[in-house]
Amino acid sequence: MLKTTRTGLLLFILIISSCVKRYNLKDTEWLTIKFSIDSSNYLSELDKKTYLAFDTSTKLHVKFLDSLAITFVEGASIDTSVYSTKKDTIYFIQRPRRDTSIILKLSGDSLIEHRLAGVTTYSIRIKR
Repeated sequence: MLKTTRTGLLLFILIISSCVKRYNLKDTEWLTIKFSIDSSNYLSELDKKTYLAFDTSTKLHVKFLDSLAITFVEGASIDTSVYSTKKDTIYFIQRPRRDTSIILKLSGDSLIEHRLAGVTTYSIRIKR
């Protein structure tokens, strides 16, 4: 009886743990294709205009290393942030992106990332 209970508990734990999404962004590179802003947000008017005027020809890249996120526009300076992931949330620890980002969708070819400030970033994978 006790052995059956242990086996059942072990199966339950395995099933539950496999249902929790874990995102592995290490060694991936993404190209941002658009931004959107929530109706309630914490952005200044200048920031709103900048996001809404995003030109896809600028080729904004984000490359995720082991714990470092590198953001750059081709031919411009590079911004770095230390990040970590827990389940479906990215935590940016250093500037320039300090707030928590919640991954709404991560698939083989797309990443939709929603930030607490009210900005959603849509990106496509260009390297794995």
